[in-house]
Amino acid sequence: MRADRRGSRRPLARADRRIRRYPGSRKRDGTMNEQFAEVLKNKMDASSFAKLDALGNDKLCAFVVDVVGLCRPDKVKVCDDSPADIAFCRQLAIDNREERSLAVKGHTAHFDGYFDQGRDKEVTKYLLPKGMDLGERLNSMDRDEGLKEIRGFFAGAMKGRTMLVRFFCLGPTNSAFSISCAQITDSAYVCHSED
Repeated sequence: MRADRRGSRRPLARADRRIRRYPGSRKRDGTMNEQFAEVLKNKMDASSFAKLDALGNDKLCAFVVDVVGLCRPDKVKVCDDSPADIAFCRQLAIDNREERSLAVKGHTAHFDGYFDQGRDKEVTKYLLPKGMDLGERLNSMDRDEGLKEIRGFFAGAMKGRTMLVRFFCLGPTNSAFSISCAQITDSAYVCHSED
């Protein structure tokens, strides 16, 4: 159960009925489309699949399936705020050598590469719809071309890795200003640092 924006309680599986239907995703009985389910079950354990399916969100399932097809991870883990999932992300960060254990139990350290600091302004671009211009001082490109380029960078980027799916609320929870969001990463360090 969760409270919606008006404060009423309703089952989580029905929380996002306002999302428009995606053709071929959720069936009339509320279960996930077989094509989505097949892709996800081949990459997820039963617990992760159940977490995603319980949300009943067609748009989210389509997004996750698209990213799985694009990035081609070996496994997909859907994380919640449970102590078990937090511990999983912590241990995965150590196993992947993204972090190192310290002498104090439960403490780790992460070191970024020297050239891994901040945004590279020379190659950062604003993706704009056709006909929109922000001026010469801002590096921009056509949105469709930019998305094609980005998808090229992501193609197969998670081979041999575990894709982590997390959920957050931008802004206050249970508010008209709440914005639900999903994060997909293969960095256990990113997940661990957010807990």
